[in-house]
Amino acid sequence: MGREKHMNRTDEILLPMYLQARDKQYDPKERTTTRYRGVNGYHSRLKDRIVHDIRDSFIYARELLLLGGEEDLQRVYDILYRVIPLQDINPSRKTYGIWPYYVEESLEQMDCPDWNWADFIAKEMLLMLIGKRAALPLELQGRMQDAIWHACQAIIKRNVGPGYTNISVMGAYVTIVAGELFGWTNTLEYGKKRLERLYEYNKSKGNFSEFNSPTYTFVALIDLNDLKIHSKDDACRAMAEELCDMAWETIACHYHPGTGQLAGPHYRAYRMLLSKGKKLDIERALDFKVKLSDREAGFDVENIVGEEYGYHEALHCPEKYKSYFTGELSGQPCILENAFEPPKAAYTFLHSKYTIGSINKDEAWNQHRNVLGFLGTVDAPIGFNLKCLHDNWDYCSGLMSTVQDRGRVLSVMNFSTNSGDTHVNLDMVKDASILAKELIVTWQFEGEVEYLDIEKRRDGHSFLVKEKQTGISLLIDFAYVVFDKNPVEILLEREEGLCRISAVLYRGDEKKLDFSKMKEAAVVTSLQVLTEGEGADCCLAENGQEAENGKNAEDGSRIEDGAGNKSEKRILPTLCKREAEKIEAELGNLKITAPLAPGKEKEVFSKVGLFRNGQSVWKETL
Repeated sequence: MGREKHMNRTDEILLPMYLQARDKQYDPKERTTTRYRGVNGYHSRLKDRIVHDIRDSFIYARELLLLGGEEDLQRVYDILYRVIPLQDINPSRKTYGIWPYYVEESLEQMDCPDWNWADFIAKEMLLMLIGKRAALPLELQGRMQDAIWHACQAIIKRNVGPGYTNISVMGAYVTIVAGELFGWTNTLEYGKKRLERLYEYNKSKGNFSEFNSPTYTFVALIDLNDLKIHSKDDACRAMAEELCDMAWETIACHYHPGTGQLAGPHYRAYRMLLSKGKKLDIERALDFKVKLSDREAGFDVENIVGEEYGYHEALHCPEKYKSYFTGELSGQPCILENAFEPPKAAYTFLHSKYTIGSINKDEAWNQHRNVLGFLGTVDAPIGFNLKCLHDNWDYCSGLMSTVQDRGRVLSVMNFSTNSGDTHVNLDMVKDASILAKELIVTWQFEGEVEYLDIEKRRDGHSFLVKEKQTGISLLIDFAYVVFDKNPVEILLEREEGLCRISAVLYRGDEKKLDFSKMKEAAVVTSLQVLTEGEGADCCLAENGQEAENGKNAEDGSRIEDGAGNKSEKRILPTLCKREAEKIEAELGNLKITAPLAPGKEKEVFSKVGLFRNGQSVWKETL
């Protein structure tokens, strides 16, 4: 069952390069792989240092076993004998069945152990046993079987619900396949019931809870695809097949041929633009009928390090979805509306030259791309995302509420007194206060940003962003910004591969920001997409004043309204009206009402009204 069964010319070239790069990460003394652990991250207390990565060592062992040669077997054995014993096998302990992140840090020393390691690592061992069991010594097979048993017991004890998409799927795969492989009847029956539960849950909604995730939609897809091939049970394979189809439908409908990206919003993502490895996965699943990367030329030893080449059964996009990727359906603009976790809902607009999407209400976590768009081309894409950053890390107590109509977005950022800092539940804000050197609300652009011309307009709070490849422009406005009694600044900052248009709420020496004592803290911002060459009679209004046709125009563009019509007079400014304890903002047919004061998350969100064409877009039952 190795990858050699479906090896193609691209794989033949890339695989040796990838394994060479991986070899450089291996430390023969510790018999594990190494990587740099940055200053930000979850679960581990280790920061800014080289670490020996336990899960990645299992992955590397699997890669060597299934994709390498006979000469790699001893290294496989060395790794497995080193990392398998690091599992907690004491059933009385809370961490039973899982592994630490790194050799340098025990489970007890971690900030918070990652319970998902039972699922992830057990699957790596199952893939090894399914793919090349005979190449492993019998004694090592026994150790792997024992470790998988302990992991299965941890999975069953934890019993993750179907809303945690990728782990609910992976846990089902592990318990079903392990149960069948080793004859563990109780484990198998648990896995079947778990699969039935997640099948019914996701089919009833029509979407995964980890909605449109460029990371976890593919993780779930790979596990479901492996399940339908590795399981012996007809019912399990049938359910896996249907859920695979759901995943492919989400990927296909959100694929944007103009930029080669997955249109937003993304509910759980780790990067804005697709990685080279992810692009390759899509290309391979489409039998290389689309080109998203430079392939051989674009994958050298430098840039594929860290991109898991991986082993899984070949992904194949269903024939009915292939036209979404080839551009055959990209002639007309498309609107997608999805209630993935009611009352949370996503709105996506796909135009031939750009795409933008949003989530109605959610925290500003770095894994949530609540307002996300793409410009440019397949070869030079540019992503942009609305964020709230605390010392250059996404601030989860920023509460983002957004209403969108096609290429027009209106958003308000409020602040919570009882939510997270760097993580929505692993790093909670204490006493409604943070220590900060900086707090900003920003439109962040990544990718080929050298193709962007950005001008600050005379009103001091809006910017005209022109993308030079396609002629698309964005009008970004910070229409209302207040942060207690702090002076705020609206500015543009650029660096290589990144630029930000920001409302700087605080910047200076480290200072305590106590949100419980603030009476006013809110940011209203808007974005409008302009298209080039569709008429020269559109004038940009300054300071909310409508300009006369053809006079004082700063741009020869015009904007689409909510019905797809073109404005012949002006681009609508964001109009804000402040009352005693709330702010009201309007952008054409879009309207937001929101409180000014920070408060508990549910209370703040309950006070935010979102309206399109006079109708609420936030309903408790969708």
